[in-house]
Amino acid sequence: MFKITEKEFKKFINELRTKRILIIGEIHGVKENITVLKELIKIIGKKEKNNNIYISLEWPYKLQRQVNNFLQGRISIGEFENYLKKFDYGDGRITKEHVNFLKKLSIENRRIYIWCLDKDEKDWNKRDKTMYKRWKNLNKNIHYGYHFIIVGNLHARKASFKQNRKLFKPFASYFKKSIVMILKYRYGEFYNLGVKKIDSRALPQKSLIKTNTKFFDWELILPKATPSK
Repeated sequence: MFKITEKEFKKFINELRTKRILIIGEIHGVKENITVLKELIKIIGKKEKNNNIYISLEWPYKLQRQVNNFLQGRISIGEFENYLKKFDYGDGRITKEHVNFLKKLSIENRRIYIWCLDKDEKDWNKRDKTMYKRWKNLNKNIHYGYHFIIVGNLHARKASFKQNRKLFKPFASYFKKSIVMILKYRYGEFYNLGVKKIDSRALPQKSLIKTNTKFFDWELILPKATPSK
């Protein structure tokens, strides 16, 4: 899906092997987001075959029980999809690509675990802090493995920021040891309460860039975004 030079690849993988926590900032409602996740899992799977992988999603925490039930074969795909509809707010966090991905996991029975983090707090700062506390609680007895945490790109910022004179402290800023990568698309569309346009054609030609900004460590630049819900 994306081309990465050997030098870029080694640098990124070495950093991931050291920190083992990758926070991915996405534009919700893009089909290719889940493809990126699958590619990264595939890469790590080849290098670290005996490690568990923990995937945290910005999904309502009330979904956790049914996600577990589905992955363990206790409910059908139809039952699971009907349950998901109750928590699909139309903002692109839950897409058919996610459902297909979980369906594949349920069949393959791989050492991959899904955590749902969002506690639906109305206050933005409280919500991000609560999501981090939930992740920390789920992780307290996990001593080894790789974490892939997928949240919206504002939540993935490593540092606080101001917007409309208000200070925001994002989810990713609570982590002391992690890698943060933002996904960017050159053009296309995404789904968030309707189909919306992306136009970032002026982005650099490289696909993976080590940024070292105060907000992100890496940028993964992809060609086209396809809307999905």
